[in-house]
Amino acid sequence: MHIMCASSKIYMSFGETGVKMDYSKILKYDPESGDLTWKVKVRGYQIGDVAGFKWKSRNITYIRLSYLGEKILGHRVAWELFHGEKIPNGMMIDHLDGDGTNNSIHNLRVVTNQENQRNAKVNKNSQFGIAGVRFCTRNKGISGWFEARVRHNNECKYLGTFKTLLDACAERIKANKKYGYTIRHGR
Repeated sequence: MHIMCASSKIYMSFGETGVKMDYSKILKYDPESGDLTWKVKVRGYQIGDVAGFKWKSRNITYIRLSYLGEKILGHRVAWELFHGEKIPNGMMIDHLDGDGTNNSIHNLRVVTNQENQRNAKVNKNSQFGIAGVRFCTRNKGISGWFEARVRHNNECKYLGTFKTLLDACAERIKANKKYGYTIRHGR
């Protein structure tokens, strides 16, 4: 079913997944800067104003917009406007540089959740600042060893125990390359 909002001349359709808005009617996207600007007058904004505000979710800051009660993530709108198609079901948009406010088209890619995790920064609970490396208090009957692991296809793969932190980190870095983790992963 399709309707047209008379006050703003915005076309919307209602399907199985809820409201699908034609963003090209209300927003303009600059692929180099990543900025979205309003094509219509919106409460508090004029035509040409930069759309959105900084919004924090799980320690990452994104650009978020609100229109006719819909909360919209800027990177999803940017990708859809540039490519002229909806993001495929089950896929998400990854920021290659890890900056959720950088919506330049060169910084955005469509990925699975697993691929997105391969570009994630290191967990705040990491002992040494590198993903998949930890200090073992008891291993092989000897304390003071370092263990390296990597997650691949939802399975934790044991990479070994090492006498030095440097050796454990080197093994994890090799595994990152082997399993397709980005250079930014764990930083």
